Amino acid sequence: MTRRYWLDLVEYLFLAGSAIGTIAAIATQQVAYAAVPLTLTVGLNMDNRRRIHRLSQQQQLTGATHFNQLIEPLEDQLAELAELTRSTQTQTQENTAKFKETIAEVHKSINPLKAQVERLKIQFEQSDTRTQQQMRELKEAQQQSTETAFEQIDQFFARIKEHLGQLELMAGKTEPETLSQIGELQKNVAQFRELIEPLKGQVAEIDERIQTLNPETDREIVQLRQLVQQYNETARSQTYQLVEPLKAQIEQVKSIARESNPKIEKQIEDLREAIARFQDTHPLSPVTMPAGPQASPVTAAPGSMTLKDASESYQWQCLHTLTGHRSGVNSLAIGRNGQIIASGSDDNTIVLWQLTTGQEIRTLGQREGNGFTGIKTIAIAPDGQIMASGGADKTIKLWQLATGRETGALSGHSGAVKAVVFSPDGQFLFSGADDKTVKVWQLATRQAILTLRGHSDWFTGVKALAVSPTGEILASGSDDKTIKFWKLPTGENIHTAIGHHGSIRALAFTPDGQTLISGGEDGSLSRWRVDSGRSLTTFRAHSGGVYSLAVSPNGKLLASGGWDGAIALWNLETGKEILELRGHSAAVTSLEFVREGYGNGTKGLMLVSGSSDDTLRIWRSE
Repeated sequence: MTRRYWLDLVEYLFLAGSAIGTIAAIATQQVAYAAVPLTLTVGLNMDNRRRIHRLSQQQQLTGATHFNQLIEPLEDQLAELAELTRSTQTQTQENTAKFKETIAEVHKSINPLKAQVERLKIQFEQSDTRTQQQMRELKEAQQQSTETAFEQIDQFFARIKEHLGQLELMAGKTEPETLSQIGELQKNVAQFRELIEPLKGQVAEIDERIQTLNPETDREIVQLRQLVQQYNETARSQTYQLVEPLKAQIEQVKSIARESNPKIEKQIEDLREAIARFQDTHPLSPVTMPAGPQASPVTAAPGSMTLKDASESYQWQCLHTLTGHRSGVNSLAIGRNGQIIASGSDDNTIVLWQLTTGQEIRTLGQREGNGFTGIKTIAIAPDGQIMASGGADKTIKLWQLATGRETGALSGHSGAVKAVVFSPDGQFLFSGADDKTVKVWQLATRQAILTLRGHSDWFTGVKALAVSPTGEILASGSDDKTIKFWKLPTGENIHTAIGHHGSIRALAFTPDGQTLISGGEDGSLSRWRVDSGRSLTTFRAHSGGVYSLAVSPNGKLLASGGWDGAIALWNLETGKEILELRGHSAAVTSLEFVREGYGNGTKGLMLVSGSSDDTLRIWRSE
């Protein structure tokens, strides 16, 4: 047993003795029996308490020592962990700084690449559009050339057949030598007809190549040019080989006829003239490829008019053809007083013209040869002082019309700007771009106060804008084949019109602001109610896409320009096409009526048109 156990046992014994002594003291009346055991018990208890306290302290000290022995390795591990944590934080900070530097370097490398990709995207889009247009123009030119060729061939041989028939009737009265010459002449005509057949085959081959042509590769165009050149050389060579002997034989027959019969001489002379005309403008005339972006300006032929509605008695004529641009005209605008025309082109210039004379006033901008930095859209403010232009550089430039000086630029779009239009009060400018957005610019601050989004992100962008005469409604047309009506000044999209099967390329409000007219790549025109966005009528307008629209100041006439190079004039009250104006050799991309001082009815109106054939035309009704 432990010492503490014995101390406790002795203490209990003395306590028991104290109790017995107390009882004895009470019984004997002797205090000593109780006092002695009690005193000994108390002393023993005190000594026992002291010893117990010392033992407890020893136990605590032993426990603390043992606890410290357990804690010290943990403290060492915590210290190591703290040091490792500090080292890790330092390494992490260094790695983060290096990562940020690397990211910055990557961004420096990527940003130019992104810009190049964006430029390449725009270039490929424009190149693809231009190539497709060239293919369409080539096909149309080839078809027209082929039809004209064989029509002239038929007329030519009908004329020869007629003359030969008359010669045969008179042959009985002529000498045998004359009959022999006429026989040789007929034989050569037959040979000529046989040699025409291979040329027909070449024409068919050209047509087949056009059908299978891939517009994304220039090599196909080069091969087609070579084939066309071979065709032209063959046509010239074979025509010359046959026409020259015919002319020689006709001269022989003519010399004999002088001595025999004057009537035969007259018929042979007519035949000789017919063959000469055929040689000068032979029906298999060279097929021409459409000009590329660097083609020289085209001087268009005088305009022509085809009357479609016999109830309309007035006439239109082309007053002037303006040929100052070096590439296609994309947009035009007319100043407030109707005396100045502004035209924007793919040659990256804006040309100002005098309306009455067609003379060039000045050229704004610097011509570019690649066609990818061109002017895509222009507009003149209602007060006639400011002009805005947008292009492939994604900016909108502001010009002082009187001096031609550039006064500033508006930046914010991330795609080529394809449409700009001023508000009727001239305080705001609206722009649509290939970034699928429409922006509202406050001209006083030159800041974009609204960005309207809603057109599909899956298509190229916004191609057309129009603002109502009151300035309360803005309409936008997009490659997503929809038209959106926006309420101003809040920018709320109140209607979305769906109906076209191609990109929306042109929009125009009627003067009363109740109707919107749209033209699309599907070749159709549509009329829409502005208050509901519902379609009123849809009708076919052109053999290709509709690229431009204009409504006359009196609201009676609508002009539409198409890919087919034609300008159609419509009666807005009846919806009937009145007549067709032709003169442009490529798509009519822009139309504007002169709105000041030219006619209150259908007569006395003036219309200006711009085209991809690099020209503008000024038309007037009589």
